[in-house]
Amino acid sequence: MLEDIVLNLIPIVSVICTFIFLTTLVWAKLRRRERDAYYRHELAKAMIQRGAEGDEVARLLRKSNPGLAERREALKLGGFLTLALGVGFMVGFQWIPADEPIWKLGFVPTLLGLAMLLHAFTSGRSDSAD
Repeated sequence: MLEDIVLNLIPIVSVICTFIFLTTLVWAKLRRRERDAYYRHELAKAMIQRGAEGDEVARLLRKSNPGLAERREALKLGGFLTLALGVGFMVGFQWIPADEPIWKLGFVPTLLGLAMLLHAFTSGRSDSAD
């Protein structure tokens, strides 16, 4: 009886701990972003108070804030990895004997990777202007 209760509690406790960890991770990341934005704002305010031109402040803020270019590169990398995963699934599942063609399951990550790449290559302008 006690063993059954313990065996049923293990997955429940594992799921709860996983969500607590993920919540803490997201909170810490958002806190860091908030702190970075606050420091960038304070720097810009100090520069303006000391007589800096608006173009200088804007240039500094643009350089200190990772923008669209970095996100687009990350999206490209994710798209290529997901595309490769899908192709690998299709090749690997082709060798498994089954009544149904399970290699077609590889189309899901393949098409997801293609959609990510399409979005990365066609969305908006690049952030290369200084």
